[in-house]
Amino acid sequence: MLAGIETVARGEQFPCEEINLLLKERRNEEVVWLTNREKEVLNYIAEGYATKEIADMIFRDVETVRTHRRNLLIKLNAKNTAVMVKKGYEMKLIW
Repeated sequence: MLAGIETVARGEQFPCEEINLLLKERRNEEVVWLTNREKEVLNYIAEGYATKEIADMIFRDVETVRTHRRNLLIKLNAKNTAVMVKKGYEMKLIW
């Protein structure tokens, strides 16, 4: 560890095999950025709530929830709600 610190202190890069492996693995993962509201809506969808019910629970208009659903389908690259929920679970976006 001391060699790594000294190398970095000199302004040089210190390659670490474990970190390189982790970074390579992460590059292969699909990264999806959802807003907190989108995550909330996704979780309600996974619980089986209808659009109107979700709108009432989050105090928003039905059209707003439809927009969130549409954005989720696009961001998760899902062709329908079932695939969206499946991907949400796989990506640990649903709690």
